[in-house]
Amino acid sequence: MSERSNEYHTGSENGMSFISNRWVFTGAEGYRVKQDTDDAHLFMVVRFNATGETPFYGGRGLSEDDAHAMAARLVGRN
Repeated sequence: MSERSNEYHTGSENGMSFISNRWVFTGAEGYRVKQDTDDAHLFMVVRFNATGETPFYGGRGLSEDDAHAMAARLVGRN
């Protein structure tokens, strides 16, 4: 099995956005799969951007496969 990426970007991976007819660094953003802080055997989906991370509603206590499936759905990859 190949290694999966734990980050699912909703914008450009380099963090650049085209705003007001120019390129501006806004930081990377998207969803990330991490181990759940309450149970090391479970995983969670968090929303990340340049300012930090916040847990995604309904994205805690998942199996690793379910967490990756949720993150992929959130960015429209399936």
